[in-house]
Amino acid sequence: MKKEAFEDQVNRVLANWKTPKLSTNDELWQNLLYAISEGKSTQPAKSKTWPWVVAASLFLVFLTAGTFIFSNQTLLNTGAAKQTVLLPDGSKVVLHTNSQISYNSLLWPINRTASLKGEAFFKVTKGSVFTVKTPSAQVQVLGTSFVVNTRPGQFNVHCYTGKVAVANKSNKVILTPGHQAFFSSANHSKLITKQVESSQRMPAWAGDSYTYTNEKLTKVLKDIETQYGVSFTYKKSLHRLSFTGEWNSSMRLDEVLQIVCLPFNLEAEKLDKNSFTIEFINAK
Repeated sequence: MKKEAFEDQVNRVLANWKTPKLSTNDELWQNLLYAISEGKSTQPAKSKTWPWVVAASLFLVFLTAGTFIFSNQTLLNTGAAKQTVLLPDGSKVVLHTNSQISYNSLLWPINRTASLKGEAFFKVTKGSVFTVKTPSAQVQVLGTSFVVNTRPGQFNVHCYTGKVAVANKSNKVILTPGHQAFFSSANHSKLITKQVESSQRMPAWAGDSYTYTNEKLTKVLKDIETQYGVSFTYKKSLHRLSFTGEWNSSMRLDEVLQIVCLPFNLEAEKLDKNSFTIEFINAK
């Protein structure tokens, strides 16, 4: 082959030459000489194994994603009775009616985080930080017992044992036993605290009995509404009344209403299936 012809051949090969990945200098040189002798450009040989590698990688990705997704646990209590949930670390959650809790069981050993809608009592096993996310604020503890209420138009955290941190974008407060956190009526984004006189180790609804000592009657009626899925209408004069007594969640609604209403000479009149009006008997 003449020198000019050889150089033209080399130039044509180099113009289309693509360097193979992960090749040694000797391999590059041998491939180049082979291409020149054959008079065609050289492409790296396609591996016959790469489709299997890609398939295996995709399988692992989908397997991991599927495991993560199916590890998301959501529990909804739509019944009239409370529901007890045991978390992977042994922490106990008592869900009130119309309440929901969500968490990831796969990540739980390294991230004890749950999301709550509604109201629940938590008894947390000691360990890493335990976080409860709500639409209004975030609650964090290490090992304690507390209640979080996030029902529409409400937000309240009550600490029963240990310490509880409650925070939102505006501020952060620390609760000790017998203290509550809620939003200021003047500033709905500011968390404030107050001390509550109570010797109870859990809220009444988390047990079987509701016990009250000089509690506002309207608060008692609100508990009955939540427990039995009903609604009451009454005059503002009931706001000044206080109730001391006890009723059990296993009782019928009419039995509970007698216990709560009769001491004040009140009567509950049924309007429809789930609605009642409460009035003084002598007001009719």
